[in-house]
Amino acid sequence: MTGRVTQATTPVAARETSDLPGAVIIARIRRLLVVAIIAGVAYTTLMHAQKSGCSTGGAGDLAAERCIELRILPGPLVVVAIVAVVLLALGRVLRAAVLEADALRILDRAALLIAVLAAGSLLIGFTWFALMPIPDPSTSFSVFFPFPFASGDVTTTP
Repeated sequence: MTGRVTQATTPVAARETSDLPGAVIIARIRRLLVVAIIAGVAYTTLMHAQKSGCSTGGAGDLAAERCIELRILPGPLVVVAIVAVVLLALGRVLRAAVLEADALRILDRAALLIAVLAAGSLLIGFTWFALMPIPDPSTSFSVFFPFPFASGDVTTTP
């Protein structure tokens, strides 16, 4: 009989925070700010697209060719909304949180709201832009961009 001795080891948790009162809440505020910065940068970086089309004046007249270019750009209201969510969450923590768990729940929900806001704005903006037809530049037209999720720009060249 071989006598094998196994020793149970208990994992030692790494120290996440200091002994400072409220350190857990400060760490969660830091996470909220990181989520807000990443969401804002991702939204403003990714919300760019363009499409274009041209039409001739008729009978192959290249001088009468008109082109149109549609571009979708980040909407400034999405960035303002991200900042507003952060500020409102911090104010709500100061005003309404009685327990540490209340503060953590408020901050977690704010981080989730920011992520959903940025992802939803990207999805709505790109879907709207993909479904938007390119108007014929030789006729009058109206273009509606998905405000407030994104803004747009229309350029016509004679």
